[in-house]
Amino acid sequence: MSADKHFVTSNSGVLVPPNASLKPPAEFDYIVVVGGRINEKVEALDSAAVSYVVNAARAGVPVIGLCTG
Repeated sequence: MSADKHFVTSNSGVLVPPNASLKPPAEFDYIVVVGGRINEKVEALDSAAVSYVVNAARAGVPVIGLCTG
């Protein structure tokens, strides 16, 4: 899912195309956030995605963090 339907670059450099817009968090039993290395000087976190995850947690939807390391 993506807020803007633009490709997302994985931490390995692979461009990943989203296949859906952001759906209401209540439609999910849980939401998994896949982490990775972020170079804070170069890459900014997607504010729409961060807001989505925060709102999901506030709505009581479990949020799972998955480390790629």
